Order: sequence, then structure tokens, then C-alpha cells
Amino acid sequence: MTVPAEVFTESRRRRSDAGLAIQRGQDKTEQMRARARAIDELMASDARSDVPGGAPRDEVGAGLERAGARGAGPGQLYLIDTSAHARSQHAAVRAIIAGLITDRAAATCVTVDLEAGYSGRDLRDVRTIAERRKELYVVLPISEVIADRARDVQVRMAARGHHRAAGVIDLLTAAVAEHYGAVILHYDADFEHVAATTGQAHAWIAPRGTLP
Repeated sequence: MTVPAEVFTESRRRRSDAGLAIQRGQDKTEQMRARARAIDELMASDARSDVPGGAPRDEVGAGLERAGARGAGPGQLYLIDTSAHARSQHAAVRAIIAGLITDRAAATCVTVDLEAGYSGRDLRDVRTIAERRKELYVVLPISEVIADRARDVQVRMAARGHHRAAGVIDLLTAAVAEHYGAVILHYDADFEHVAATTGQAHAWIAPRGTLP
């Protein structure tokens, strides 16, 4: 009995689709393993104390909801401020940060990177911190447009007598997050004052007043 040519064609197509699906799954698994290795190396080096081991996606989502970041869909970036990293000795904070890193949803910018580098013990440490932050975080570049926005927000806050309610670094960090549509994840009331002027998204890494 002769098998129609279209049957062979369909069979080859299905095998090809199956092969592509397997390859995609293997690529995704390897990416996750690579990120996990990077986090493990970062912990072992003790170059920074703000990135722990991984956490289940559901745990991360629940933590973000408790922090107030509700309604964020797939692809949402979180610019993690130094004030959040500084509380990483708390298990819930560690879980959120690690989960965002694993999901490639953790973002950084020059202001936060420089603050992280400031904690380095020596030249080698500072370089290691910079290299690993580039590897683990989505980097949001700063520009003169963003700087102008920070200036504008400061003036707007001054009009309400609140221009000293947010520091220079926080104004720039907030402007970066607003420009790229990222949620600022923090533990600093300065960002509430900024958001009251800009209306941008922000969330406490843990409910305000629950951490030292």
C-alpha cells in the first residue's frame, strides 16, 4: 500500500515542531541554571549580601502583593532601590529579590549601581560587584531627558514645599523608573513623596514600618 506524500510531510512537520519545543525547553532550563549559578557565585564571593538563592514564582508574587505591587503583568520590570537591598537579611525580602532576578524582572540603574559599588572593600570587590550586577539585572540607562525630568519633579515638589522630602539620588532613581515604566521597589518614604508628584508606580519591599 502506498502512503500519500502528505502523510510523510505532516509527520516530518510534527517531528520538527516537537524538536523545536524540546530545544526551547532546554534553552530555558539552561538560562535558569546559569542565573542560579550566578546567584550562588555571588553569595559565595560575599561581594554583596543583597542577592540570595531563588524562590518559587508564587512566593515572589505573593510577596509583591503584600508589598503593594498589585496588578503587574508579565514583562513588568522592578527597579530595586538600595533601601530594599539593604533589608535583604530578612527572608521575605531575599525571596522577592531573588525571584525577580530569576525572572529577569529585576532592574538597576547607575545611581543604585554606584551605591552598591560604594560598599565594596577594595578595587577587586568593586569590579566584581559591577560585573555581577550587569549580569543579574536589567540595566536601565540614564539620559539627559531623564535628568531633566528629575529637575522638573524637584521644582514641582518645591512648589508644594516638599522639595527636601526626597534626596538627589532618589529623584534620579525615580525618574529612571518612570521613564522605563518600571515599578520602584524600595523601603524609603522618599519615593512616596516623589510618587505623590509624579503618580508613578512604586511599592515597599515589605509593609512600611515592619522592618528596621
